Amino acid sequence: MVLLAISLTQVGFGGEPPKNDELRTHLSKLGYYAIPLELNRSRSEKYLAVKTRLSGEKATLLIDTGTIWTTIDTYPARKWKTPDEMGVSLVDSAFGPLTNFPTKARLVIMPELRLVEALFVNQPVLVKHLKSELWSPEGFLGCDFLMRNHCILDCDLRTLYVRQEPPNEEKRSALRQTLKVSGFGRVPLRFLRGAGLTCELNISNSIVSMVLASASPATVLDSTVAKACGLSYMKNIPFFWRFRESEGPETKVFQLNPFTYRIGDWNITDLAFCAGDLSAYDLGPKRKSPGKVDGSIGLTYLDYKRAVIDFGAGEMWVLPRVPIRNP
Repeated sequence: MVLLAISLTQVGFGGEPPKNDELRTHLSKLGYYAIPLELNRSRSEKYLAVKTRLSGEKATLLIDTGTIWTTIDTYPARKWKTPDEMGVSLVDSAFGPLTNFPTKARLVIMPELRLVEALFVNQPVLVKHLKSELWSPEGFLGCDFLMRNHCILDCDLRTLYVRQEPPNEEKRSALRQTLKVSGFGRVPLRFLRGAGLTCELNISNSIVSMVLASASPATVLDSTVAKACGLSYMKNIPFFWRFRESEGPETKVFQLNPFTYRIGDWNITDLAFCAGDLSAYDLGPKRKSPGKVDGSIGLTYLDYKRAVIDFGAGEMWVLPRVPIRNP
């Protein structure tokens, strides 16, 4: 039986980056290739997206840190083969043997994905129906792709960086130093197999675990967790929120009053959070999957905190634009 190791096999480095910011210049020197992202809009929400072609047809892929596995709609993936059809077994460079997938999806091999000049071949993806009458993309680039290809996501400047192989400790240390000198604070991340990348907040001396969800607009705590932390609601009208645009029910959430919390190296006071019953998304105290996840951090928060997510290092760097107290 053939063993197929999945990895980034080719990256082109042609073309000039569209913005000459300090971080992008530094990452280029460290061997990262910059892929500009677009801010796509669906109804009143915004999403980080990249345009490409799948099976020769135009496609929009959202960058989704809240999705474990890269997922593609059934139509563009209609001719792609499963590992069994290819006569191979898969050992992923990020997650090891590929097993235990959702029952409504099937695993196939995406032969080729080109993002600007970067070419990715033989990437494993899940296939299921995504398209609907409402706007929806042709797919989501999930944690598997972002971790496998040593990606860094700059949410503020809307850029995805990829690297052919993981940087050595010297280069990783140089990047950390650059971010520290620029004023960024470090936030450790943990990958939870049943949820995605998570970070911890300290709210009223309680540790609250939040999943990063870049394809979700709002930042939402489970209402039970918010109550246990002593947080209060603003006297305003609720709105309806989905964890992801193309699936799942709408959940009623309410704006929370400002409160102070700690994330990584920062103590922050801001008005970024809502709260609601998140049990329909397997979040909060009623979560059935393994691991504690109390809420979701959305793109608006990541953008406003200038988040730089290093998937290979398992850390996020933030530089808040809101009132803060230095540690």
